[in-house]
Amino acid sequence: MQETLNRRRVPGEGDIDLPEVLRILRDGGSPAPLGVEVFCEELLPLSPSEVAIRCADGVRAALARR
Repeated sequence: MQETLNRRRVPGEGDIDLPEVLRILRDGGSPAPLGVEVFCEELLPLSPSEVAIRCADGVRAALARR
């Protein structure tokens, strides 16, 4: 429960190979939309704008490498 509620990572900063997952979904023809949902205690001191920028940068980097 703690992992789900408090330790989700910014895209590209976690353990999963996000570009590979995105590649598999794309190659499989998945029409699923891409969204970011991060619950991370590390981000609490940041402003909403800073969190959004950091998450957007992570997604852009993962998409560029897929």
